[in-house]
Amino acid sequence: MKIDIVYLWVDGSDKKWQSKKNATLAACGRPLSNFATRNERWDDNDELKYSLRSAAKFAPWINHIYIITDGQHPKWLKPGPDITIIDHRDIIPTEYLPTFNSSMIELFLQNIPGLSEHFLFANDDFFFGADVTSEFFFDKSGNPIVIAKERFWNLDRNESGRHLWFQTIRNAARLVRSAFGLHYNISMKHAIEPMRKSYLTDNYNQFSGEFLRTTATPFRENMNIQRIVFPMLDNAKKRNTIVLNWRDGPARIKYDVRRDSFFRRTMHRARWLVATIFGYIKYDQFDKQASIISRIKQYRPKLFCIHNVPKNKIQMVTEFLEDAFPNKSKFEK
Repeated sequence: MKIDIVYLWVDGSDKKWQSKKNATLAACGRPLSNFATRNERWDDNDELKYSLRSAAKFAPWINHIYIITDGQHPKWLKPGPDITIIDHRDIIPTEYLPTFNSSMIELFLQNIPGLSEHFLFANDDFFFGADVTSEFFFDKSGNPIVIAKERFWNLDRNESGRHLWFQTIRNAARLVRSAFGLHYNISMKHAIEPMRKSYLTDNYNQFSGEFLRTTATPFRENMNIQRIVFPMLDNAKKRNTIVLNWRDGPARIKYDVRRDSFFRRTMHRARWLVATIFGYIKYDQFDKQASIISRIKQYRPKLFCIHNVPKNKIQMVTEFLEDAFPNKSKFEK
């Protein structure tokens, strides 16, 4: 099975890109949240360079790398036959451009020319942290194994004052409930995610009207539908497995929407707490940002994410990544 990997990447320090973003923001004509427009959202601290090093070290079986960006090119990147820059214009209809909304870009991943049926999707600040095989991401039938976090969602409550991120996830859960009658109490983890191109195409074709009506906005907004809608839809159609990011034994802990209950989720939390207190917790993925570097060293997860790094912590994070991944990949000049 060929498995590609797709990254989203942007260099927010690019003056030409900044001018485009600021002009688009001014043309919106409505107030947007700071979460959607803050400059830190597009900071580039060479995370992609280290993520590619981590892939070369821990997942050398990856077939091809695609980097989706907006008329940009990493300064350190060396062209080669195993890596392709994909411009927004290559996959997104022109009427929806320019865009600075990752939720909108993610609607069109299946349009990448030459993309393999099975692929991984990542932001540039997602990393491999240990040796991992393709079986970690896809089961014996070739269906995705997706990492998520259990939540306690009340989809009928008006929570318009909640954080934009939570609202977009709830929008996804509401769409799936209306279509399939299933109530998903999960959110995404910041994890490298397995996908299937044909499944994305099928889901997009089925719900394109709703996706475009709510999510084809130049910046993130409350009515957007978050990417978790795709694994929810696949799970409702019984063509993926959803697992938690931690385990307290050799087996991964599955999330089963058809057996889901408040009690079951509470018991999972109790298991997590006991395993944490007694020191036998294991993480397949870690992204809790408090003391992130020491936690990564402690737990050695297969996947991790370091995001929204404060200015005063950039050097520390860079030193950690350089120490963890000192060897240049073949994609660097």
